[in-house]
Amino acid sequence: IEYEGFSKEKISIVKKSITEALESMKSTKTITIPKNTGSDTLKYLVAEIQRYELELSGTLEPGNTIKVTGLVHHVIKIVNNFKVLEIAESEDSKLPDNWESMTGQFLLARLHSIDKEWIKVIRKFSKTMVGNQIISIKRIQNAKFWRDYIREKKDLSENHKRNGLSGEIKEKLLWHGTRNLDPQVIYEDAEVSFNIMW
Repeated sequence: IEYEGFSKEKISIVKKSITEALESMKSTKTITIPKNTGSDTLKYLVAEIQRYELELSGTLEPGNTIKVTGLVHHVIKIVNNFKVLEIAESEDSKLPDNWESMTGQFLLARLHSIDKEWIKVIRKFSKTMVGNQIISIKRIQNAKFWRDYIREKKDLSENHKRNGLSGEIKEKLLWHGTRNLDPQVIYEDAEVSFNIMW
């Protein structure tokens, strides 16, 4: 079917203009993958690269250097993911000493009544939730969430310093219910997870 005013030649010119415009909005970044990057994290990064339709040059393996090409804002998102991994290698974002060893990015660790952490939770919980029975206590060990948290904490500290405030960040432990929502939906979510704004 041919429409008046839209010859094959004109369509070809328009397609070429669009292609050139898209190419001008592309960016290429060189990234070095941290050596301690786990297989689960690599799978997540592969999915993100595919999701944003980025061109990948190189092999996505720990220690390798790769190039990603695509629309600028998509490339920036991937670069930021790798920045989180770089922070993860630094001293200030090692996983907590009391965590159980993990082979992947996630572990739900059951606490026992003889654990110091169990006793600490019971004492704090009993101060405000008198009369409630505790059936079990589990520690959510999600390496990605922890590293995201450390990065946000570090950014907040630096922001405070830039504004002439103390860089010390005060932390508080809060109880958070999930109503009828299965907590697993929250703590195993690879993308949305906890709302960092709260």
